[in-house]
Amino acid sequence: MKADNSYKKERLYNKAIKKAEEREKKGFYKRAALAYIEASKFLLKEHLEKHSICLAKAGCYYDEAGEYNLAKKAYQDALSIMENITPPNLRLISNTLNDLGVVVMNLGEYSESEGFYNQALTIRKKILGEKHPNTLQTLNNLSAAYYYQGEFDKAIKSAKAVLAEQKKIFNDDNLAIALTLYNLGNTYHANGDYKIAFDYAEKSLLIRKKLLPPQHELIAGALSILGNIYLSVNNIELAEKNHNEALNMLENLLGYEHPKLVVCLNSLGGIYRAQGNKQQAIDYYQRALSISKKTSGNEHPEVAMFLMNLGSIYADNNEIDTAEKCFQQALTIQEKKLDKDHPYIGMLFNNLGELYFSKGDNKKAEEYFSFARQILTKSLQSGHPYNKEIEKNYKNLQDKIARLEREKLEKRAALHKSERLAYLGQMATMMAHNINNPVGIIRMIASGGLGDLNDNLFNPETDLKPLLEKIILQTERLSVMMVNFRKFSRGNRKQLTAMNLNELIDDIFQLLFDAPYQIERIKMLKDFYEPAPLAHSNEFAIQEMLISLLSNAREAVKEQSIKNISIKTWRHEESVGFNIEDSGKGISAEQQPQLFTPFLSSKSEGMGLGLYFCREIVKDLGGSIEYYPAALGGAGFKITLPIQQEVGHGVSI
Repeated sequence: MKADNSYKKERLYNKAIKKAEEREKKGFYKRAALAYIEASKFLLKEHLEKHSICLAKAGCYYDEAGEYNLAKKAYQDALSIMENITPPNLRLISNTLNDLGVVVMNLGEYSESEGFYNQALTIRKKILGEKHPNTLQTLNNLSAAYYYQGEFDKAIKSAKAVLAEQKKIFNDDNLAIALTLYNLGNTYHANGDYKIAFDYAEKSLLIRKKLLPPQHELIAGALSILGNIYLSVNNIELAEKNHNEALNMLENLLGYEHPKLVVCLNSLGGIYRAQGNKQQAIDYYQRALSISKKTSGNEHPEVAMFLMNLGSIYADNNEIDTAEKCFQQALTIQEKKLDKDHPYIGMLFNNLGELYFSKGDNKKAEEYFSFARQILTKSLQSGHPYNKEIEKNYKNLQDKIARLEREKLEKRAALHKSERLAYLGQMATMMAHNINNPVGIIRMIASGGLGDLNDNLFNPETDLKPLLEKIILQTERLSVMMVNFRKFSRGNRKQLTAMNLNELIDDIFQLLFDAPYQIERIKMLKDFYEPAPLAHSNEFAIQEMLISLLSNAREAVKEQSIKNISIKTWRHEESVGFNIEDSGKGISAEQQPQLFTPFLSSKSEGMGLGLYFCREIVKDLGGSIEYYPAALGGAGFKITLPIQQEVGHGVSI
C-alpha cells in the first residue's frame, strides 16, 4: 500500500514537472512557477534536494514573471530545505544565494542583496575557484549591488576585474562579457563619465544584437542605457528613439505591466519633460509609479525616484504644495532604504532646495542645499554634473540672500534716515520753543538797558557789566543748545562707550522736554538708581530712543485729565536699563502683536516708525525693548542694555 502511494505521488510529481516545462516553453512564467510549487508537494520527505530544486525553479520563474516577492519567498524556502541536506550541496546553495541576491536587488533591498552575493561568492570561490565563470558572474552581480547603493568606485573596480578575467576565458562576442560591459556603462553614466559610459554601453548592445534574436529584453536593456546617456548629454531625439524602441520591445515580450518596463517609462517621462510636454511626462511617470508599487510595494527606491520626478514636474507647473508632498514622500522612502550618503538622497535634497528657493523660503533652501552638497561631494567625483548643479544652485541662493540683505539694509537705512529727520524735526520744534526763552531774556535785558539809557537812568560804570554778563550767560545757553543739536544730528551711532544713563536721560529731558512738559502741565516723575547705571552703549542711539518714547508718552497723556509720565533707571547683575510709563490709554490687545511693526501708528500724522526703530536701535546695541501695561494706567516700555563691567582701574565690557 505504501509502495502504491509512493508510486502515485511520483506520477503526480512527474506530471506537475511536465506541466511546468510546457508552461515555461510558452513563456507562461508565473504559471510555470506555480506548477513547480505543486510538484514539490508530491515529493516524499526524504527527497530534500528535489524539493529544494523545485522551489528554486519556482523562484526563477516568479522572477521572470516580475513577481519578485513570491520569488524571494520561494528561494528562501528552498535555502531552508538545503540547510538540512547532508552532505550540503554547495553548488546548489551558491546558485540559490546568487539568484536570491538578484531578486532582492530587484526589490530595492540593496544591502541585503550584497550580503547574499557575498555568501554565494565565498562558496563559489571555494568550490569553483576565483576565475570560474560562475564566480565571475556573482562578482558582476556584486558590482551591480554596489552601483545601486551609490558606491560607484567600488562597482567600477569590481566590474573591471570581472571583465579582465572574462576576456581571458571567452571570445569577445559573449553574453557574459556583454553583461559586464552593460554594468560598466550603467555605472560610468551614474558617475557622470558619459563618453566612457557610451563606449561600454554601445559595445554591450553590439554583442547582444549579434548573439540574440532582434526582439530580446537584454537588447532592450542596452538600448535603454544608451537612451539615458543621450538624455544626459541633451541629445533628446536619439534618447527618445532608443527608449521608445526598448519600451516597444519589452511590451511585446513581457506585456504592459512588467516591472522591467519602468526604467524606460521613467526615462521617457524625463524626455517629455525636457521637450516641455509636461502632461505626457506625468503620464509616463505615473505609469512607472503604478507598476513599481504593484510589483515591489510602496517603499521601493524606484518608487521614490518616480515620486521625485513627478515632484519636479509639479514644481515646473508651479504646483508647489503637490511637488513638496511628492518630494517628502520620496525622502521618507529613501531614508528608510538607502544609506544616508547615497547620491539619490543628495539629488532629492537638491530638488527640495530648489523648491524652497522658488517659494522664497531661503532658510530651508539653504538647509537642503547644504545637505545635498555634503552628500554629493562625498559620494561623487568633483566634476560630476550633479555637483556642478548643486554648486550653481547654492551660489544662486547665496547671491539672492546677499542681494536681499543689501536691499533690506538699504531700506532700513532709508527708513532710519526718514525717522532721524523726524527726530530732528521734533528737536527743531522743541529747540525753537526753548530758544525763545534765552532770546526773550536777551531782548528784555537789552530793551530795559536801552530804555534806561534813553531816560538817562543808565549808569555805565555800575549797570553795564551786569547787563553784559546776563546777555553773555543767555548766549552761552543758546550756544550749548546749538552744539548739542549739531552733535546729535551728526553723531557717530556705532561707537560704544560707557554711558551714564541718569545723566544722559536728564540732559535730553532738560534740552528738549522740560519746557513743553511744563507748558502742557505734564508731571514728570524721575526715579534714578544710584550709583548711576553704566551702559556699554551709544549716546546718540539712546537719545533717539528717548526722543521717540518721551514724545509718544507726551502724545498719549496730553488729552488726559491726569498727565503723568515716569522714567526709572535700574541695574541688575548682567544688565542695566530704564523704564518709561505714561497715564494714557495704553495699547489695545489687538495692536500689541504688531506693536514694533513698521508703519503701524495710532497717530494720524505719524509714520509708525518710532517703535520699530527703537527695537532696531536697541537690538543693534545688544539689548531689547518690551511693552507692558503700566502701573500708571497707560503704556510701559522696558529697555534693557548691556552693562559696562568694571575691570581694574578702568571699565570694559
